[in-house]
Amino acid sequence: MNKIFLILKREYISRVKKKSFIIMTLLGPILMAAIAIVPILIAKYSDDKINKIMVIDQHPDIFTTSLPSSETVIFINSKISLDSAKKTFDPEKYYGILYLHEDMVKKSGRCNVIY
Repeated sequence: MNKIFLILKREYISRVKKKSFIIMTLLGPILMAAIAIVPILIAKYSDDKINKIMVIDQHPDIFTTSLPSSETVIFINSKISLDSAKKTFDPEKYYGILYLHEDMVKKSGRCNVIY
């Protein structure tokens, strides 16, 4: 049993003396802090542009009145078809297309986000 502890001690000391162990011991906490802090800083200093989403609704009486806009997202109702919206989609003007199909009320209640 004494030989096992001698072997463990020698292996531990040989690993601790390596440069990679010392570097990662110092850099590990810095990298972990960066993983937590960088997304917060990106979100804080990113430009707060307003995203416009084109809504193509097959049931205009149900959904278009219940989609509230916020400070960063504006829902714009459109009467064009989905195919023509895909063809004429301008990424500079709209952030995306939200297609609410007519079977949405009857089936599962899911919607399709196209872009």
